[in-house]
Amino acid sequence: MVKPVQLDKPPITEAIFGIFYKLPENFDVTSFDSFCKKYAKEYTRKDEIIQHQTKLPKKGEKPASSSESLGYLLLNEDKSKAIQLRKNGFAFS
Repeated sequence: MVKPVQLDKPPITEAIFGIFYKLPENFDVTSFDSFCKKYAKEYTRKDEIIQHQTKLPKKGEKPASSSESLGYLLLNEDKSKAIQLRKNGFAFS
């Protein structure tokens, strides 16, 4: 077997694999909880991903804003590995 070459300055130091998809509008992100529990020993930190939107009003309208949970970001202890579980996609590094 050929021994892998270790480069002093590798061109790629991190790779991210992502899949995008569309779930129903009423999808509840707590459906991801069983996945999060399965990997909780390796990914010890779990943060919620929240999307905030603000609509700038036209003259005579009131401003509008909204927030919604898009999913979770899971990180291992030293933050060298991450998993994103979102309503619109999945990614890990």
